[in-house]
Amino acid sequence: DRSRVGVWGTLKALGRAVEEIRPQAVISFLSAPNMLAEVARVGRRVPVLLVSERSSWQGDRSPLAAWAGRALHVCADRVVTNSEYHGEWLEGHFPWLRGRVRCIYNGIAPEYFDIPSPARPSGELRLLAIGRISRDKNPLVVAEACALFAARHGWSPRVTWVGRPGERAEDGPHRAAVDAVLAREPRVATAWRWIGESKQVPG
Repeated sequence: DRSRVGVWGTLKALGRAVEEIRPQAVISFLSAPNMLAEVARVGRRVPVLLVSERSSWQGDRSPLAAWAGRALHVCADRVVTNSEYHGEWLEGHFPWLRGRVRCIYNGIAPEYFDIPSPARPSGELRLLAIGRISRDKNPLVVAEACALFAARHGWSPRVTWVGRPGERAEDGPHRAAVDAVLAREPRVATAWRWIGESKQVPG
C-alpha cells in the first residue's frame, strides 16, 4: 500500500520481492510503476525489464516529471508504446531510447470483424463517445470535424458524449473550446449531446 508506506517503502518492498522471486522478466505499466521498477533494478539481477507507456506525451501532466521518468528508461531493456507515433516521438526526443522502443498497437484491425465497407452516409450518422471530457480525449477535434462535415454535406453527425468532466487544469478550457465550436456551428450543436457520467449506455 503505497499510501501507507510511501514511495521509499514501496521501492524497498519491490526490491525485496525481486531478490526473493528472482524473476526472469519484470513487466510494468504506467509512469509510477515504471519508475519504481527501473530504480529497483539498479544493483539487482533482473534479466529483462519491459516498461510500457500506456498513453502519449500529449497527456503529460508535468513536463519535468515526464522527462525524469523517460530518463530512467535507460534502465529498461525495452519501452513499449501503444502507437508508432509515440514511439517515434520518444526516439526523436530521447536518443538513448533509439533501438529500445517497440510498438504493440492498442487496437484491432477492422478486418478482424470482417466488416463490409459502409455505405456513404445519406442523412444520418450516429457516433457514441465514452470517456472523460478532457484534452487528452480530445472532443474538440470531433466537434471541429463535425463542423467541416456539416459545411461540406449540409448536416452534422449526431454525437453523444458520455463521461464526467476532466479534472486537470487544461480540461476546463478544452471543454469551453468545444462549446465555442457548438455555439458557432448550429448544425453541430443541434446534433451534439453531453450526457455526463452514466452507468447506462444511452439508447
